[in-house]
Amino acid sequence: MSLAIPLIRAGVLSPIFRWATDHCKDIDQLLSAADLAYASEIDIHELVPLRSAVLLLSLIAETEGPDIAWRVSASSDIEELGLIGRAAMATTTPREALSAISRNMSKHCSHELIEVRQTPTGMIIGEGWTIRFEQEIHHYIQQYVTSLVYSIFRLTGADEAFFKHVSMVPHPKYGLAHLAPWLHVQPAASVDGYLRIEVESQWANRAFAKPPELSGSVHVDSNADVIDPALENTARTVLKLHMMAGKPSVDRLVRVAGCSRRTLQRALAERGATFQSLLEDVRQEVGTAELLQGKLSRADIAVRLGYSRQSTLSHAIRRWKGRRSIS
Repeated sequence: MSLAIPLIRAGVLSPIFRWATDHCKDIDQLLSAADLAYASEIDIHELVPLRSAVLLLSLIAETEGPDIAWRVSASSDIEELGLIGRAAMATTTPREALSAISRNMSKHCSHELIEVRQTPTGMIIGEGWTIRFEQEIHHYIQQYVTSLVYSIFRLTGADEAFFKHVSMVPHPKYGLAHLAPWLHVQPAASVDGYLRIEVESQWANRAFAKPPELSGSVHVDSNADVIDPALENTARTVLKLHMMAGKPSVDRLVRVAGCSRRTLQRALAERGATFQSLLEDVRQEVGTAELLQGKLSRADIAVRLGYSRQSTLSHAIRRWKGRRSIS
């Protein structure tokens, strides 16, 4: 598998924010520790690094226990997740909802795959990735997804033992026992890293008990872009976010890529890029936009872009394409 920086829509953070607020946690401190200090400035449709989002969960788990991803997701409103939430709510049964999520997953997350397979007695929901994760990260991801799936079945108005069988990546320290009370079944350790959830037809085909205000059509933006998973493009996205809170650096990029500095530099070189060239691309994009808007002074723009002096920004402007239109 080639190196990648997985991205996900920021809507995935909404349940975490709400849970932290409801439980009187210092969300600003947690966001800073997870290198997500910019999250309060973006909406649910923007992309954020997946590893940073999972790190936020793991930081909370240090004091709240290893089932935190389940507790956070189980109390969420599916619609607050954004595109995939709206896609699910535009359907009438769990089978239809999960199939809609599967079709829209490439617009929600850059490297995640959701498969819904029919069986003679029901359905199997599978979740996998085109990249590898550390075991603890992988466990929290699959725990969150499993809880999301369970929440979809609860839209039927029931709260039952929906799952016939679950296999998933165990937590490296706590295993899977902490999830049995939530799942109502003892999960098995996945032998290949894939999440598999087996459900019988009586639950897969049961109609949702939707509140009246959610009846009928729920708008889903079918024109939303599929996320480009190319390393250089995801790196630019992350650098733009990092520029909103602190100064972009190789080390920050390495953390969201889950690799060593040398591995990242080599992977970028294979694509004809360097960290510095990508950073300059982002500076040009952000700087040009700010200059055209005219809301910030050049001194403030220089600070925003991470330049130590305004004169450095002036030199950069002369290098950028389209300098006549922004001078």
